[in-house]
Amino acid sequence: MLHTVEDLITKINVMHDIAIKLHRERNKYSKLSGVSYNKEYCNHLLDQIQQLALEIARDREGSEIKTAMEYKPETVYKVRIYNSMFGYERDQVVEIIADSEKSALKIAQQKDLYAEVSIVS
Repeated sequence: MLHTVEDLITKINVMHDIAIKLHRERNKYSKLSGVSYNKEYCNHLLDQIQQLALEIARDREGSEIKTAMEYKPETVYKVRIYNSMFGYERDQVVEIIADSEKSALKIAQQKDLYAEVSIVS
């Protein structure tokens, strides 16, 4: 898992809170009142719940189950990001806090998908 168990709890609590809002909005009006619920708003709330559920489902990197009580990324890696594509040159060294060199390189790669990344000693 990339995130901690506490992060997971927070997301589930947020999903619960949104589901309560959805339930209240959906059941706000009865058929007898002649007023319909706000379908657009309800769909928006449902989309939020499903997006959070998808984020939880996709959090599968690594086999370690982290907790905030013991998980403290302490290592600062210096990573060179070099890109000369598309008519400009980027040659930059950034500091990235990560739990491994592999994670630091992955984070750097996300900053510029077309760049070459390497650890600087």
